[in-house]
Amino acid sequence: MPDGYFDDPKHEEAFRFLIDMGTLAHSYGISSHRLASMLEKVAGSVGLMGKFEVTPASILFVVWFPKDRRQRIHFAPMPSPGFDLTRVNGLFEIRAGIENGSLTIRQAFAAMDDVKTQPPAFGPLLVGLGYALCGAGFGVLLNLGWMDVFFSAVASLAVFAVVLLCRSWPQCGGQIELISGLLVASLAVLFGFIFPGSNHISVILAGLVVLLPGYSLTLGIAELSLGKISSGLQRLTAGTLTLLNLFIGATIGLALLSHVHSIAPPLPSSPPDTIWVWLFAVLLVAGLAFVFQVRPRDFIWVLLAGLVAHFGVSLGSGLGFWQGSFLGALGVGVFASIFSTMRHQPTSTVLIPAVMVLVPGATALRGLRSVALDGVTSGLTTEWQALANIGAIIAGLLVASAVISSKSTQ
Repeated sequence: MPDGYFDDPKHEEAFRFLIDMGTLAHSYGISSHRLASMLEKVAGSVGLMGKFEVTPASILFVVWFPKDRRQRIHFAPMPSPGFDLTRVNGLFEIRAGIENGSLTIRQAFAAMDDVKTQPPAFGPLLVGLGYALCGAGFGVLLNLGWMDVFFSAVASLAVFAVVLLCRSWPQCGGQIELISGLLVASLAVLFGFIFPGSNHISVILAGLVVLLPGYSLTLGIAELSLGKISSGLQRLTAGTLTLLNLFIGATIGLALLSHVHSIAPPLPSSPPDTIWVWLFAVLLVAGLAFVFQVRPRDFIWVLLAGLVAHFGVSLGSGLGFWQGSFLGALGVGVFASIFSTMRHQPTSTVLIPAVMVLVPGATALRGLRSVALDGVTSGLTTEWQALANIGAIIAGLLVASAVISSKSTQ
């Protein structure tokens, strides 16, 4: 680097600001292509040019002055991102302040410190309730009986306990899915022992719904379609490994306990009334809002987005196995753009929880089970349906973005 290049403290401060904002946004769950676009716009607002290569595991910052070929490069390895939509909104406001000139870089640094240190929107009790609501809500969508719906909520709470344990004991942090699959399958089989006729397979799916990588798989394929090869492949690999860990853990749990005592076949259960399905669809979205730390004042908008997604699925389910996913994603995409335009907030606030309602990961996990029990042909058919559902979700979101665009890049 030649002497004098980036020696100006203002330029050095601007570069450090881009690094801090990028790493924070990455850790709170902003997708790779949206984060890269956001950083390019912020760089322009602080007098720099930049290109940013973002993957789930790293960010490469390349920054230069206009009309100057010399570059400043910084590589930042990143841990696996989580979701904190309240903090995403905080960063979105800081970015808006930088772009419209209402914040200086020094003020933006202070605002980012506030975002990092602010308490979570929901504490452990409400997040635990969110896990239980997700399990119960998805159980109703799977047409389980009320006893199995209760079992699904308990199993999902057990997953939350595993997550808390692994946070406080880093040695098992990389095995959350394997341990959760083992624990939930064991609990489902025990429920089946005590209450013969319980649908233990569906209880396992509902109990693990928060960990199903449907969003990761969908985003991975979407990023591949946008030419983000490295990021897309990493997300697809991570999502596939998550599925395999969940499947292996659940299979071990089923195998161990089924040898101790035979499992009675599930008794048929009548589908719940439509009013209950809609109510528990709302509860599922509310649970996801707790888990993803949505700001309380955005709660009602997230619930409305979830209702739009469920309405689309209900409308298209009679047409085929992928049409419901397409219509649900189309409705959510349009709703998210309208929300972002009206409220001046990132689309991810409502988009991420609502897309999770479509849970293509559940179909993929069923496919793995079909491979194990019924052979490759049956499993590939189910996996094809999962892939078609993911494609339908992506298509729905792309059509929505063509119908109505949003200024949000998040």
